[in-house]
Amino acid sequence: MMASRVTFVAFALLQRRASMTITNPYQSPNTESLRETGVARSLNGELTSMKYKQTLIFVYCALTSGLASELSVVLKPLGVIAPGILFGLALCYAVSVISERSTTISQTMIVVASTISYLVAEIVGVSSARLPGFNNGYVYGGIAGALAGFMGSLGVASALAYCENSLRSIGQVALTSLTGMVAGIAFTTVGVYISDSTPLGHPFDDFLTFPLWQVSVATAISFSIHPVDTNDIGA
Repeated sequence: MMASRVTFVAFALLQRRASMTITNPYQSPNTESLRETGVARSLNGELTSMKYKQTLIFVYCALTSGLASELSVVLKPLGVIAPGILFGLALCYAVSVISERSTTISQTMIVVASTISYLVAEIVGVSSARLPGFNNGYVYGGIAGALAGFMGSLGVASALAYCENSLRSIGQVALTSLTGMVAGIAFTTVGVYISDSTPLGHPFDDFLTFPLWQVSVATAISFSIHPVDTNDIGA
């Protein structure tokens, strides 16, 4: 819906520009240039506003799913798959707000992919922790977090690129995956610090780590949305 609105605004502004040119064939170049600048500024302002709203939607949904994920981890064994399901549902809602072409099938695929990606991330994190010489310190914890975060976000980004036209780009997959890797390092670093160096301990660390990772990845996704969905033109 939001993408269609941007398209409508762009066409309205372009039509306005065309009508000015047709009705005023002898208009001076300077005046026309000024009007073109005004049209461009209006369009850029509308696109910037839409981008800001898109980011807020993704951040809000991810923050909600991040906090819910922490609660699900406390209620074992839900924590084995629940964070993946919750994050997938959050992304589906955010995408449905900005895209009227999001279907039930594509949303289901996103939730499934998010769940599988979370399981893969868990397996990668646990497996790397069992490597020879590995310890629970910040360095090795950061390595495990980077690997898990990268694999988890790569799966989510790939599913979004496959299911949603507005997110179908290599740039989106690259940005989301790299963000997930960096956020994975922060996830484990913050988790180790709270668990080992504060009286709060576990599972309080999850109140920060899950929202931290999910909000970071969701923000990267929102930055990668195409401002104008060309598939909506003429629809």
